[in-house]
Amino acid sequence: MNINKIILVLVVVTIISFTIAVLIFHLTDYDGSVYKWPQHELQTESHQINLSDAESVRTEINMGVGNLKINGGADELLESNFSYSVASWKPVVEYTVNDGLGQLIIQQPKNRGTPRGNFSNEWYLYLNNNVPMDMNIDLGVGEAESN
Repeated sequence: MNINKIILVLVVVTIISFTIAVLIFHLTDYDGSVYKWPQHELQTESHQINLSDAESVRTEINMGVGNLKINGGADELLESNFSYSVASWKPVVEYTVNDGLGQLIIQQPKNRGTPRGNFSNEWYLYLNNNVPMDMNIDLGVGEAESN
């Protein structure tokens, strides 16, 4: 047998063995039992933000992972419903007004990595139609819908 063929066979066997070892490591728990991906508990919350003395509003929406739905029709500046299953994804909602300009920030905290298992992150934002608004949306992985 040719030496190149022997080396090729050894490389292929090594790669397959390494792949199997990595899969076993990632799919088993420390005690050797099969790892079960965590199930995250769904949490929900709502926010309602009054316009205050703002004549116009600058809105920033930053969502790293999830589904975002934005609609008009709110009586207040913002009426929102959030549901998320990863506690560290709890959205942060901040609103300030300076010299008639409102600053609305809605953001998902930055986290490293993506959780394993089943998870959900849904934001439903209803904004006031009667307020001039400059909007900046930064969406990572997910879907967005605006009406």
